[in-house]
Amino acid sequence: MKHSLLATALIGSLTATSALAANVIEVSAFFHESANLNQSQEVVGFYRSLEISNKLFSDKGVDIVLKPTHIGLLTNTETTASQDVFNGQIQMRTVSDNLEVATNIGDVALGIFEPLANTIGQGGGYDDSDYVNNPNSTRKVAISKGYLAGLSGAESAALVFPHEMLHSFGATHTESEAAGFNSLGGSRVDGYSATCSNGLPSLMRSSPLDSKVSDMSISGALDCIDVKANMVGFANQYAPSIAAIAASRNNQTLNVGATENINTQQFDITVTRNQTGSAETIMLYVAGGLMDTGSGLEPIAVNFGIGESSRSVAIPFTNIHPLFVKANNTIQSTYAVAIGANEVSNAALNLLSVNTQWVAPTIDTVTPPASDSGSGGSISWVLSLIVLGVGIIRRKMFKL
Repeated sequence: MKHSLLATALIGSLTATSALAANVIEVSAFFHESANLNQSQEVVGFYRSLEISNKLFSDKGVDIVLKPTHIGLLTNTETTASQDVFNGQIQMRTVSDNLEVATNIGDVALGIFEPLANTIGQGGGYDDSDYVNNPNSTRKVAISKGYLAGLSGAESAALVFPHEMLHSFGATHTESEAAGFNSLGGSRVDGYSATCSNGLPSLMRSSPLDSKVSDMSISGALDCIDVKANMVGFANQYAPSIAAIAASRNNQTLNVGATENINTQQFDITVTRNQTGSAETIMLYVAGGLMDTGSGLEPIAVNFGIGESSRSVAIPFTNIHPLFVKANNTIQSTYAVAIGANEVSNAALNLLSVNTQWVAPTIDTVTPPASDSGSGGSISWVLSLIVLGVGIIRRKMFKL
């Protein structure tokens, strides 16, 4: 009974708080220093996933703003380079495990690991008792490498992170699963997916990889009203508690600027820091396009001396322009992100915004004969299914 009363009081408090302002949730991300992945793509993809998630939340009435706060490189002391996404999330949550301790940064921590069979995301295992018994424990989620910025044929892979993050709030895929969140009594049971007005299921469905980002919605949004499911209401109610897990670091203070130097045929990228009291190496990550068809440069070390606030590095057009090509006609562009030990970029800098020399190729469009139009659509559909692994991602992909 005591727990039920506590939970009820908490719910009332959260309802009043969520109506006041957006809840800032700081998110950290981790991957093994020797993992078989493209570090620049993962770091830029992390930023872009947060930015795409923030737009979705804003558009659909979710009072959450996600901010990056830390990128951590793991060693063999914490986990192995081949750690998989399913067991990685469990290890991140195992109290006193080295990986659990290392990832206790921010309100939500993301581990980027190897896939395990069809499992590419893991964020479950939480219910209402965690808000009472573990109010200051960083919520832990895991995603397979190679998904954060989206995929060709599955651009909504960029939304796997918010899907898993909402699992860590206690959200589920279905109504039958939602009852399991209410372990104390008196808690919501409407945090799950629904079919929206466009005929597509919403963000919390078990396989959110078969929609365009622009088609995605969340149950409870104006374009996704359901008589029972209300993920917007669920998220807004519990977000204040998630945002209060860790003291705000407010360390999104690295500024990244770029100029296009036509004379030297290079982009001059300048990183400016606030904390100048010590020498430091800040890493610059540059990547463009989707995770499977895009690419990322090797991380660039930007070395600061004591008292030095700004440093610049030059990257030749010949390194950046191919990234523009790979990002062309996708939901992504080419971005630069700076990460330090105590400061991080607030947002990914779009390098295309300062470009004047690279011009997107003109694609000649050919109208096929009417007799071919049906087969063209069919081929495109079949290719999409091939990209998506026959288009079927079983429920265990996002195992709770």
